[in-house]
Amino acid sequence: MPACFCSSNNCNGKSLSIRTHAKHQREDKARLMDEALARAQKLCTEQDSVIAAYIGSLTLSDDVNVGQSNIAGGRIWSRSESFDNPLTAPSSHAPVDQCLEALCEAEHDLTVLIFNTQPQIARLNKPIARGDPFPLKGALSDARAIQDRLASISSRATSVREVKNQISDRLASFMTELKDYHSKWAEASKGLEAVSKNLPAYNNGEYALGYKDPSHKLARSS
Repeated sequence: MPACFCSSNNCNGKSLSIRTHAKHQREDKARLMDEALARAQKLCTEQDSVIAAYIGSLTLSDDVNVGQSNIAGGRIWSRSESFDNPLTAPSSHAPVDQCLEALCEAEHDLTVLIFNTQPQIARLNKPIARGDPFPLKGALSDARAIQDRLASISSRATSVREVKNQISDRLASFMTELKDYHSKWAEASKGLEAVSKNLPAYNNGEYALGYKDPSHKLARSS
């Protein structure tokens, strides 16, 4: 059964049936859409207030300068006759929906990645030998892949930009944490390298300084 990391029901990796898992994924996408539409609606309301105030100031200015234009409504209406046939902006719902769906998938993958990486971070120790690979290298690579996916999602829609910024901030915080652990791992590895350089070379039971390891000879004689 697939593990679910949805935000709507806070499953946190709970194993669910395929049908329930798909249902939770749909609920997550619906939640993301509702939040994006609510933010867009709020922004439109604020913009309407600003535009109304601006038009009001122009109308007052026209009242003061009456006589400069014989067209009713003042100069704001005399600028162009195109208001009789206003242009309708092309619908952009489909691209926005596609962007939000891609963002929802990226958010889900980021949640799974963070969830799976936490146990590795808890078990993370210092390197034992020089050249030990960084245990979280794969997680860092997966995080960069999600970062590339976010960079490929582009839209002028405010709802898309806000959701993208929210996910990007979360991803940036996670990547900063991984890079910090990587830096500490690299420093510890350099420390091991420095210690090994200060030790005398060892070859066939003999050190470069002329000291012979008796235990090694005993092992050979036996």
